[in-house]
Amino acid sequence: MERHLDLALAAAPGAIAAAKQLLRNVAEGTISHLEAVAALADRWESAETRHGIEAFFSKTKPPWAP
Repeated sequence: MERHLDLALAAAPGAIAAAKQLLRNVAEGTISHLEAVAALADRWESAETRHGIEAFFSKTKPPWAP
C-alpha cells in the first residue's frame, strides 16, 4: 500500500488532477467515450507531459519530483 502511495505522490500533479476529474466524470456519466479519449489525448500534449518525457530520457527528475 505504501508503495502505491509513494508512486501517486511522485506523479505529475496535473496528471493526477486530470485523472481524478476524468474518473468523476465517468462515474457520474457526464462524459462520452469520445470525450474521455480526447481528454486523455490532451494530457499527452501538455507541457507537464513533455517535461516528464524529457526527464525520463535524460534520466533526471521531473520538475514536480521531490
